[in-house]
Amino acid sequence: MGKQRGRALVGLICLFFFLGVMAPPAVAAPPVRLKVDGRPLSPGVAPRLVNGRVVVPVRAVAEALGAQVEWESRSRQVTLRREGREVRAWVGATAAWRDGVRYRLDVPPFIQGGRLLVPVRFFAEGLGAAVQWDGATREVHIASGGLVPSAGEVWAYYYGRGAQEDLEAAASHLSHVVIYSYSVDARGNLAETSPYPEARQTAHSQGLPASVLIFQNDPQALAALLGDAEARRTFVRQTVDLLRSEGYHGVNLDLEGVPPAARAGYVALVKDLAAAVRPMGKTLSLSLPAKESEDVAWQKGYDYAALGALADRVVIMAYDQHHPGGAPGPVAALDWVERVTRFAASQIPPEKLLLGLGSYGYDWPPWGRAKALTPEAALALAQSLGLTPAWHETAAVPHFRYWDAAGGAHEVWYENLDSLGRKAAVARKYGLRGVAVWRLGFPPEGFWRQIAQAFGVRGAA
Repeated sequence: MGKQRGRALVGLICLFFFLGVMAPPAVAAPPVRLKVDGRPLSPGVAPRLVNGRVVVPVRAVAEALGAQVEWESRSRQVTLRREGREVRAWVGATAAWRDGVRYRLDVPPFIQGGRLLVPVRFFAEGLGAAVQWDGATREVHIASGGLVPSAGEVWAYYYGRGAQEDLEAAASHLSHVVIYSYSVDARGNLAETSPYPEARQTAHSQGLPASVLIFQNDPQALAALLGDAEARRTFVRQTVDLLRSEGYHGVNLDLEGVPPAARAGYVALVKDLAAAVRPMGKTLSLSLPAKESEDVAWQKGYDYAALGALADRVVIMAYDQHHPGGAPGPVAALDWVERVTRFAASQIPPEKLLLGLGSYGYDWPPWGRAKALTPEAALALAQSLGLTPAWHETAAVPHFRYWDAAGGAHEVWYENLDSLGRKAAVARKYGLRGVAVWRLGFPPEGFWRQIAQAFGVRGAA
């Protein structure tokens, strides 16, 4: 009897939706199929792609996951609850909430055929399920138990001493390598700053996709490049030529220090570049600085939402929280990494996101800039001094102090297997695609196998 009343109520809700809200036009796309725990699900209105998002009738998915659905007619708010989790959204609104955290939706809920349709990944993952898209079969697979999909990714940056040896040893545990090779000037011209033909050769022999990294960190050069349409066209043209001539799988943009006034220009550049490289079958990824909100002035040049909508992958460089020229402290404290990840996932689709891990440390002297250390070098230094590093509970990283021969006090903060593993767990918690590690040649022994196992990458067994 209760179920009959419930069905009647849902039907009445759907009628109110249908009478009160008009659906936006859906983007035409081939049929999409839906499976929950391996079983086909056939809702009354077929799933479809709208602006790159799979949308489904909310009631069908909620019932399949055992969730409760509530509707408030005055505010046109839908709320789903399951096992202590809550997802809340409004018809036609891009703002939505999961467990008290505000997110931005690429496609807001809408009404079609008398049914409320919602983006399946946002709602299902908000209820603790895992969602995986199979582009070959055009199927959405939902795991109600929230199992981590096997399609995780582990990227690594290639640069400097030790990178080649580490790439040869770790290639089977990686899904992508980013080769730090080129810079771009104010007029959009590329220059090869670090030739690494051996990196490309190794990646090719291992069947490992490789992207070329293009770097610039001069704010004046970036302002000129991003503010000039002709310079942007030059950059796009030369990048396309580079991808075609060198056979890279894709391109990674690492533009650091983008001025706030160049925010729109950066989005325009990425939009044009994406339109140029996708027909070639190439990927476009971005390395973006970490931020906890839009309120930090020097980071306003990065429009997370707009850039994330255009790129295939986005690496959030969640390291250098404390940098060589600043005060001593964690390279990436765990609580800071979580705040950074939470914000990024609220602006950029999590399935596009890679959490950047800095697998190193710094030794801060009493004056001047800090010196970078590998984890193994940091531990060896402590042992040579007869010191036992301490564990910082909040930051979840090891650290120690020592005095040099001149009596100067040093502070050393660094990463190890434990601290890096905890950050990787944050990426999994928020449903990110995987991690991107700076850099090859730095991580401690056993790291690549551990991280590959965490994300189900080939060679992880």
